[in-house]
Amino acid sequence: MNKLKRFQTLTRHLPTTPTPTPTRTTSFIDQESTNDKITTILKSMVYASSEIQSLSNTQLTNIYTAWNIYSQNDLPLTTPLKQTPFEYLSIKNDDASMFSNPRLSVTKLLVSGWCELREYYRCYAGSVRMEPSRSMRLGTELHEKLEMEVHPVIEVDSLMKFIEDNWKQIKEGYDVDGFGEWEMETNNNGVAMDWSDSIIDRLYALIMGSEAREVLLHGYLDMNVGKFVTAEWNLSRDSSVLVSGVVDLIKLSSLKYVKDDDLFAELNTYVEANSEVVDDVPLVDLQEFFLNAGNILSDFKYYQLSFSDIKTSTRSRVPLQDSVLRSAEFQTFYYRHLFEVLGKDPKFTYYSLLENATRRGYDIDKPLSVVTTFKILRKHYHLFYEDFIKLANGKPIGFQPYDSESISEPYHFGHVFQTHEDFSLDNPKHDSFIESLREYDAIDYNKLLVPLLKTWKTPPTLRYLAARAAQFYHLLGNNIGDTTTVEYRNSITSDITETMTYTYDPDEFAEELYQATKFWNGQRDPIPTNDNSRCTYCDFKSKCSVSKIGVSGGEETKKLGPKIRQFLNECKTSSKGS
Repeated sequence: MNKLKRFQTLTRHLPTTPTPTPTRTTSFIDQESTNDKITTILKSMVYASSEIQSLSNTQLTNIYTAWNIYSQNDLPLTTPLKQTPFEYLSIKNDDASMFSNPRLSVTKLLVSGWCELREYYRCYAGSVRMEPSRSMRLGTELHEKLEMEVHPVIEVDSLMKFIEDNWKQIKEGYDVDGFGEWEMETNNNGVAMDWSDSIIDRLYALIMGSEAREVLLHGYLDMNVGKFVTAEWNLSRDSSVLVSGVVDLIKLSSLKYVKDDDLFAELNTYVEANSEVVDDVPLVDLQEFFLNAGNILSDFKYYQLSFSDIKTSTRSRVPLQDSVLRSAEFQTFYYRHLFEVLGKDPKFTYYSLLENATRRGYDIDKPLSVVTTFKILRKHYHLFYEDFIKLANGKPIGFQPYDSESISEPYHFGHVFQTHEDFSLDNPKHDSFIESLREYDAIDYNKLLVPLLKTWKTPPTLRYLAARAAQFYHLLGNNIGDTTTVEYRNSITSDITETMTYTYDPDEFAEELYQATKFWNGQRDPIPTNDNSRCTYCDFKSKCSVSKIGVSGGEETKKLGPKIRQFLNECKTSSKGS
């Protein structure tokens, strides 16, 4: 049956409704019955519009080109292409890294928060990178401000510039190109800083001081079953898709007493009593810390983690739409669940992080550049100094999966830290360089750097950082609570408008995750919004059949929806004259 006959058959069975008499204030959309509008929509899928309508934005142009649709017809409700939404996300995307590392994010899994059809169209429009709005920029600035209140920025830019400029002068006068670790820029630098800053240091701050902001989380979604992977041997399967997220705020607090800080007092007392102190800062031996802090935490199981997301707006109000509120709630459930998966088994999490880095194209056993190692040391010497001494001396760090796999090879750390005037490969001289560092920094480099200025027996690598990150996740694995919150803030004043508190429901979360997986797998059709007010600023409005219905939530509309979808699915490649 051709499309015209199919259209006539379908519309013949639509119930008739009398058209109301127009009044001076009645709009055209109000004059049509619901069924008349449905008929009009179906016609737009089959017949070209008598009016030539241009494709008014990049997203429309992209999706019409990709779907090979005549520009005067409206968009079908499902794709005519063979690729699922996730497959298409991985081959057409403004983010080129998606091609080599197909992945999802927590926010990408929240498909039902506004309109699934819009998310669907955005995907097939090539995931166009949009310029941030003023509201988005203000929200980002507020997030950064809140982050810096808990994790003050350690300014190292001028210090690093001095080191790099000095090294350039050394390279001009000496043949040092054969030493890879002396490269100032390597592709491992970024992820090494991310893991040291946003996992290791943040989780230590959480354990010692009750809260941490902007903490990295990840997991692997098995697209075959709609669940996150929890077994090591499933990590590298083709069906396991990397999912990343950044939780805005994690708190560790007592369920017994609001102002109870006994846990933190005991942890800090332990660290201060068992650590060498430099510049009033204890240098933590992480091998001992994981053992003893774990014992202390086991006595304080009534301290539990809660997970929060911060939503910002230029107006002091909470969203009115239930789906938006539910989406924010589920976002916190994702964070809570991902932390639970990462906190169960340090060996699993260690290999999970290694798989993460490998998929992103990083060599997990390549030595970090000397300048990256120095930067990590400078920013977090309280956590890394003792470990770096162990690596330099070829000693184990006390985590068996890493210790059994780490590679011992010379790591020439000391040579970079010489002035270009005094540089020597055979007999490095550091005094003048250390003296120069004091012009940029006040910490005691004689104690924190000089003992490391030699050839290390074991180089620092992403494998090493994965080991320590995995242990930190696991350290808190028995203290995960079920409370999550969404904090709504005014992005201009930073005032809290309201905090919504939720209780993690594993069954609700499992169903939400399953439905999101089916969406990205193309195993179900996208569900359009039933609130046409959401269409106002949508890039696809002019070509979206749903936005043209003009009614919201009516029973007749709900009955006709499946008929429209059935018809449109048979007309996926609607074009003039076909």
